[in-house]
Amino acid sequence: QSTWGELLTRMSRPHKTRIHIPSIQELDSMPLTAISKKYWATSTSGKHLPFDVSLIDKIYEDEKLDRWNDGQQPIMLLEFSSYLENYLWPHYDAERSTLRHHLSIMLMINEKFRQGVSAWDALAQTPDRFRAFLSKSFALRSAQTIKIREKIIYVHFLVHCVQSLEVEVIQKTCLRVMSLPMWSGLDSGRLELELHRAPKLQTHWTAINSKNPNLAKSLDATFFPGILSDYFSVLSSISSGECDVDAVHYCERFCEFLIDLLAQLPTRRFLVALISNKHVVTRNKLSTLANRSEGRLFMQLTDMLLFYTSFEIHDQAGAALTVHEITQRHYNKLNVLQRMAFKHFKEELNDLILSPISEIETRKKLQKHISKLSDARLRELCSRLRLLPGETENDNDPADVDYILTNPTREFMLEVLLAHHEKVP
Repeated sequence: QSTWGELLTRMSRPHKTRIHIPSIQELDSMPLTAISKKYWATSTSGKHLPFDVSLIDKIYEDEKLDRWNDGQQPIMLLEFSSYLENYLWPHYDAERSTLRHHLSIMLMINEKFRQGVSAWDALAQTPDRFRAFLSKSFALRSAQTIKIREKIIYVHFLVHCVQSLEVEVIQKTCLRVMSLPMWSGLDSGRLELELHRAPKLQTHWTAINSKNPNLAKSLDATFFPGILSDYFSVLSSISSGECDVDAVHYCERFCEFLIDLLAQLPTRRFLVALISNKHVVTRNKLSTLANRSEGRLFMQLTDMLLFYTSFEIHDQAGAALTVHEITQRHYNKLNVLQRMAFKHFKEELNDLILSPISEIETRKKLQKHISKLSDARLRELCSRLRLLPGETENDNDPADVDYILTNPTREFMLEVLLAHHEKVP
């Protein structure tokens, strides 16, 4: 009686949507209760049937676990019956376990975080298996069979990993895919610029590429560029017609994921350059979702993302920037723009070249000058400033080409230039 009372207390916590709170008799009559007693419930220990791998898939399908949401009763019942500790985890094998077995573990971890109970204890007791599970989790990013609802589960799980870097196994595994190799996803011009700014990283970059000639194809190098590409695909799929609520939810979760990464120095160090190079904030602002009523939370998260991408800190040293350094950084960008205009765009941007910084540092004033350029010249300026890939970079493997960046619209190019050079309040 007391144990069921504890479950009822958990179910009575506030949720975004009102749910039915079952009685103890209803809980006992639920099919999942009978299944748990047969296979893993602690109360029937010693009387369990042998492990059945198909049971995990059956529960996943019958209970529609891919439709998981905060407060969904089947998930809460599975968590309360120690489904993770007594059934999923003891029988998990990174090489042989099914996708649904893996996703079910992620779901149970997500539910534990929602309920505010310890999430990693069961996994931490077997460090090697835990490490293999996390590595497989990152590799799942490229699985073609994952549906949009399962992507939400996946990103939600990644958010919890980032929030748990104090756990040694999580820290070591996660930081591998958040390190220097991810810069393989930068445009060649931007990569050259970033390495020029940090000579020590140039030495390290040369060393890791010499050690591993196939570094650019490794999981450490492809995970973040790949998951950003997945995100852009979902974001662009949201049209002005009927709205896919799951796609909106995924985009919100993904922005939360990026914010959590940028808010911590160990994960921010290399990621901020990639997010800047892929123009995540600009794509968010120009997306269809940004102009829909369903995109209100999405735009709030985008504003937070902008705040963290332009945070006043030295990304490599981790030291806070002084007011003078912040101002100098802004002036340097505008000086580079003026010198580039003088060298290559003197005829069209003569007024910009001769203007003092105070006359071109705001968005409105700068746009008046830059708008004089034709589309082709605007593209050339973006390329020379290392803000967009050059025309010659369009010859890559079509599967690796980012159409938005290699074939940008005028609106996109203007926004990229203005966002990079405008004075941040």
